[in-house]
Amino acid sequence: MPSIVYQHPFFNFVDQLAELAQDNQCGNAPSADSQKRSSTKDPKFSPDLDIYESDEGYVAYVDIPGAKREELSVDYDQQAHQLVVSGSVARNVDGETLKTLKYSSRPYGKFERRVKLANKSGIDTDYITAKYVDGVLEVKVPKAKEAPKLNVHIE
Repeated sequence: MPSIVYQHPFFNFVDQLAELAQDNQCGNAPSADSQKRSSTKDPKFSPDLDIYESDEGYVAYVDIPGAKREELSVDYDQQAHQLVVSGSVARNVDGETLKTLKYSSRPYGKFERRVKLANKSGIDTDYITAKYVDGVLEVKVPKAKEAPKLNVHIE
């Protein structure tokens, strides 16, 4: 039976709200402190995704508009049984234009999204594929084939 994994968007909202309160911005351009934090190793946002499960495997659709293919990474953590999508999205405006920014809700900076894939038979990591088209990353994660059950005739 397929399992559904869902991360509530409330947790992203709380993180964003805390950052706004700390910067005291509430809709204004990001402060210098906020811009410094976006260049750290800590992920700044977590992209939205959907994951579908079938008997053959999983398919994940990750919304990452504005990202460049070469800035994206897809890994599978075998010990934690997690699909890991990470990368960065650059803000494509020059410094002068950025000074005029009044409000921003589009995510940018570094990100990482980890999703546990519950599967007792394992994942066939040699055949994980990813395709990035029109701001959506599609990741196919095949399940490992179970060894055929052998019924031995007893004489």
